[in-house]
Amino acid sequence: MSAPPGTAWAPGDLISAARMTLMSFLKLTSAQASALNPKFPGQAIFVKDTGVGFNQDTVYVLNTAGNAWIPMAGGKHKHDADTDINGGFYSDILVANATKVMNMQASVLGDYMNVGTGTATEEPTSGRIALTCAASGNFRHLSRGGVGLDFGRQSTFVFKGNSTANIQFTARIGACMENVNDAATDTRKYGIEACDSAGTTQNWQIISATGAGGSRTNTSTTSTALQAAATAYRLLHNVGSSVQFFVNNTLNQTKSTNIPASGSNSINNLSAGYRTNNATSKTLYVHHSRLLGSVSDTAFT
Repeated sequence: MSAPPGTAWAPGDLISAARMTLMSFLKLTSAQASALNPKFPGQAIFVKDTGVGFNQDTVYVLNTAGNAWIPMAGGKHKHDADTDINGGFYSDILVANATKVMNMQASVLGDYMNVGTGTATEEPTSGRIALTCAASGNFRHLSRGGVGLDFGRQSTFVFKGNSTANIQFTARIGACMENVNDAATDTRKYGIEACDSAGTTQNWQIISATGAGGSRTNTSTTSTALQAAATAYRLLHNVGSSVQFFVNNTLNQTKSTNIPASGSNSINNLSAGYRTNNATSKTLYVHHSRLLGSVSDTAFT
């Protein structure tokens, strides 16, 4: 005897055409797929051309009711229609993840909280903000926060800008970094920093901390802080493993010590600050900053 199609094989079962049809991965034209009979729930087919409601080079599975082929949308699709082949509407994805995804970005001065003794000036024709510190000790810090970044999930911080100096200055840029004029802390964070008061040229340092006492450490990079033109910096936080530092989309350095693996921080989600440590005026140009990651919980804490 032969068991019904779609059930497990048992000793003594005979091969049947129906069962072989169900178990076979058929490669069909759209016309053949449309006319396929019999067909069975859970059956998979590959369609070789477009027509009769099918799309070329697409795998379909018959639904439980046996009345509709569901496309396995593995190729490119735009989420611009409420259909399986298009992956559903993109807006549905955004709504479903509204309390889960952090997508925070800023490009103009009004996007940030803005504190300090230096100046922050928008330069619209250049598409940037100038943080200028003219007198020794002057600082300016831009930040945006209020939502807990989940350090138990991967995230990335992107910053486009450039510093006009690499000596006698302090700069802090990154996710949940302290204000540039404040003492360093061990709160959860990752970013880049450079600091000098002795006239020694500085490369960027990758900074991270886990929230535990004494966990804030740095790793040197080969990227000088002084840049004549806007530069794209990116930090990729791999949970509990590493922080990777990219310059203009090229990996420059990886930090693998004191990498946050849990918890959250809602202070200075976006953070960029600058200070001059002598009487020479210096400027940090800020074009754009962005943080992509996960919100720590549905209460935005």
